[in-house]
Amino acid sequence: MANQGSAWRRLGAFVVASVVFIALLVLGFWQYGRYQEKLGLIQDSLLAQSLPATRVDSGQALKSYLGKSVRIQGVYLGDQSVLWMNRFRDHVVGYEVLTPFKLSETGEVIMVNRGWIPMDHRLEVSIPSKMQVIEGRLIKPKSGFLLGQNINSSDRPMTIQVFDDALLAKALSLNLMGQVLELAPEQPFGFERHWPLFSMHPSRHMAYAGQWWLFALVWLVGCVMLFRQRGR
Repeated sequence: MANQGSAWRRLGAFVVASVVFIALLVLGFWQYGRYQEKLGLIQDSLLAQSLPATRVDSGQALKSYLGKSVRIQGVYLGDQSVLWMNRFRDHVVGYEVLTPFKLSETGEVIMVNRGWIPMDHRLEVSIPSKMQVIEGRLIKPKSGFLLGQNINSSDRPMTIQVFDDALLAKALSLNLMGQVLELAPEQPFGFERHWPLFSMHPSRHMAYAGQWWLFALVWLVGCVMLFRQRGR
């Protein structure tokens, strides 16, 4: 019975050691996958930047140009600009300025991200309400962390925590699209416009993958040595 109990304990220890080893390997491969994914994003972005902006006239057509540079015609609705809160540049908190842009062909409205301003910056709404052509990269904003009420309509300009096209459309009474145009750096009526593809560089993911694999190797060597010592 004692030998049988000892055998079960050894089997249990082997199973636990194997599960931990596999988990460390999986974490490493997950980080490596993120590394590969972001390398793909960089390549797609470089390809998109090398191509001329495509002229698009309707919101329905715009949906097929996510991640690409487009050129649209319309007018800014500057008096309905919105400040996107808790946006960081070089570890400094501020806002990104979103201004509705009404397409001349269809009357649909897309939010244009005109860039970043620090929190102490006073926003001046000084965009002429004339027909113009603007360029930028079309994106679909990701959902962020929401604490409390998303939209504060009592602020002037209105402030938001998370981009929600349905709530914004209701608050502004606009036929608002779900995409955002990140205004190109050379375009007028903008602020600081540096649009990172991601917050963490791919090399960091590769470093984390190496760490997890190193942990797995150390764990494997340690377990082998321990089992050999107990088997004597």
